[in-house]
Parts: sequence; structure tokens; C-alpha cells
Amino acid sequence: METVEDLFILEIFSCLERFLRNQLLECLKFENCYLKSEKLLNHIEFMKTEELLDALKGFMDSNTVGYLKQIKQYRDWVAHGRNPQKPPPVKTVDFDEVFRIVEEIMSILEKRNSN
Repeated sequence: METVEDLFILEIFSCLERFLRNQLLECLKFENCYLKSEKLLNHIEFMKTEELLDALKGFMDSNTVGYLKQIKQYRDWVAHGRNPQKPPPVKTVDFDEVFRIVEEIMSILEKRNSN
């Protein structure tokens, strides 16, 4: 069961990353930002995930953002072969909790962008 849960963490976190990048791109489109350039738009695709997560601090408490950063490190650990010499920062990951947080973030941002 652990492997299935780890695959879930990989998938849900990659969905969150893409969602956050798309939200940022949409904000730039609709804000009529005159500073837009191809370089800026490309930069969004290569931003560190931690920078995207930091942007959530405007409406999520910092403990939740910190937890998401730990989950990201766990996701990296799983994706890169579960190196026993470098254990993840989080020993157990409650994928129900991760799903709840990701769903909450997506819901909040979708509501803000629909206004």
C-alpha cells in the first residue's frame, strides 16, 4: 500500500505544481501586465516549486505552506529512488490530508480567478 500512496503523492503534487504555474500565467494575462515578455513567461515554467508555494502565504497559513514544502521534499525523495542514506524530512505522509490541502488551494484560487 505504501507504494500506491507514494504514487498518489507524486501525482497530486505534480498536479498542484502545474495548477500553480497555470494560475500565475493566467494572472499575467488578465492583469494586462505591460512588462510581460517571452522571457518572463518562460521563467514561470522554471520557477522553483518552493517559490510557487511561498506565493500561497498570502492566503494560507505558513504552517500549511511549510508542510507542503516537506511533502515536496518527500515527493522528490520518492521520485529519485528512495535513497536510504538520505531519509525524507517527513516519516509518514497522510495522503488524505495532502489531498484536502491541495483541493483547498485549488478551490480558493479558482474562486479568486472567477471574480
